[in-house]
Amino acid sequence: MAGIEKPTRARKDTDISRMKAGEEQVKEVIKVINEMINPFENDPQEEGLVSLSSGVAAPDDVVSDLSSAFDKGKKHLRYWLFVIGQKRSIDVQQMLSFCLGPYPLSLATVTGNICKTTKARLLQSFQSEFPDCIVDNFPDASCVLIDAMAVLQSTVLVPETYGELAEAILAGVLAVARKFKASRVDFVSDRYPAQSIKNAEREKRATQGECSVRIYAKDQKVFKPWKKFLTNGKNKENLVSFLQDT
Repeated sequence: MAGIEKPTRARKDTDISRMKAGEEQVKEVIKVINEMINPFENDPQEEGLVSLSSGVAAPDDVVSDLSSAFDKGKKHLRYWLFVIGQKRSIDVQQMLSFCLGPYPLSLATVTGNICKTTKARLLQSFQSEFPDCIVDNFPDASCVLIDAMAVLQSTVLVPETYGELAEAILAGVLAVARKFKASRVDFVSDRYPAQSIKNAEREKRATQGECSVRIYAKDQKVFKPWKKFLTNGKNKENLVSFLQDT
């Protein structure tokens, strides 16, 4: 086409400035490596255990513990298994067929972190076992249960104020009631006690950043980002209380 030419500029990686910067970075890496001890030239039998970065030699007691830790562990494990097997008349071979960790691997990892699974899998399993469990036709004057947390979590277009948010949620609840001709609608929310089996998950989420927000009035601006607001259980309790009082 007229007036259009194929660009002739070379790749940015071949620019002189980019090449010089890359060369300097390689030199820095080589410098750090040269400042460290070469682990393949150091003989632990002669020179002992030393830090690769600082060259500091480990004390004799530390060297002894680290060198014999594996053998000591196996020895103590065999000893305790033998003692338990003798005192309680337990078949050691059968006992070793079970998990010896502090937590069952079906519930937690070897480090103690909880094993999570997708909640939807339970529903999918239930539906596959009972295909007729889903009801499409509801009788008149029925009761509808709405998961409050599911409604809040699925909210994408969050209004500007908490008052507008309450009105939007109420409109959605009434729409569901009219759709199924319900005479009663229960808007059910979760509780967030201080001691809960979900504490591990909450602490994990807290490491990613959370904040506590108090709701005072309808005209108060909704805290954003919305997902971060919902990571705090107290925020959700305050919001549900606000929705009930509005």
